[in-house]
Amino acid sequence: MMVHQFHIILILVLIPFVENTHFRGGTITWRPLNTTPSGATVQMQIRQRYSWNRASVFCNDTYIASLTQIGDNTSVSCVSGTCSTWNSNLIYTKTYCTDYSINGSVSSGEIYYIRTVSLNIAFSIAFASGNWFASLVVGANGLWSVINRINTIVRPDGYLNNSPVATTLPVLYKAINTQHVHVVQIWAWPRVTEFHFFIL
Repeated sequence: MMVHQFHIILILVLIPFVENTHFRGGTITWRPLNTTPSGATVQMQIRQRYSWNRASVFCNDTYIASLTQIGDNTSVSCVSGTCSTWNSNLIYTKTYCTDYSINGSVSSGEIYYIRTVSLNIAFSIAFASGNWFASLVVGANGLWSVINRINTIVRPDGYLNNSPVATTLPVLYKAINTQHVHVVQIWAWPRVTEFHFFIL
């Protein structure tokens, strides 16, 4: 009788798990590199800026100096409109760390892409996921989306539009059951506009 010995080797793979409530908000904006294009296409500069919970997505001065990328590496998908041009050349959400707050526990980053887009089309792009802030009174662990509408339809004056650009804090903490007014200055060629958001 022959005895066979089998050795079972157990390999444990350590998989890092990122806290699901790590996203803190962001923006996607775009602008044509030539506002008076000719031909069938136009080059667009797409800017993404996202903020994260610093405990989950770390950033410090070394990360900034070494151009370290942070955040999720998710594709920005076309969610409506003429998607064929976009879907053949996607962009991704990983950004270069630009700033952080230790007290606010926030890491933020930015990235720019150049993409060639057909003229006279419109479509919406989105970075979407779930598990929004777990500690919110309303909307805890909910779905979220950062969406921008790209419109390359030439205006009657021969120019292309560009998306408005706003600079504001990624996270605003407000007391509940109290009305607040948050003023956001938005720049959209050729003027600056002021939006007043009423937060209840």
